[in-house]
Amino acid sequence: MQAEQERLRSEGDRMREQGDKIREESREYMNSGDYNRALEDALKRELETPRAYTFMAPRMGMTEEMVEEGLVQPGEEADVILTPDKLKINGKKMPENIHQKYLRMYEQQQGVELSGNSRVEFKTKSRRSM
Repeated sequence: MQAEQERLRSEGDRMREQGDKIREESREYMNSGDYNRALEDALKRELETPRAYTFMAPRMGMTEEMVEEGLVQPGEEADVILTPDKLKINGKKMPENIHQKYLRMYEQQQGVELSGNSRVEFKTKSRRSM
């Protein structure tokens, strides 16, 4: 029992020393020019990436597609709820093939997979009227 406690104490001390070393290396790196340059480069890449603008774009593309399919009337405001299990437009549950189409569209455009209790809700209105 005593030997086991000593081994655990020694292991804990070793892990604390390792953590201290990692923290110190992190502090040194963050204070170095390398960290600042890497951060500036990452920020520049992010700002130059079209995704910074396209976060709202999927709704627009989805809305126009819904108008084309007759799910939403041109110029009509629509309440949309999309989950892994269903798609509702203005409270009306859409058929499974329509749900799957818009689920795939959303996931591809956003780069995330809806799963579990994930839920996307938005109001949308087509920009054109026919």
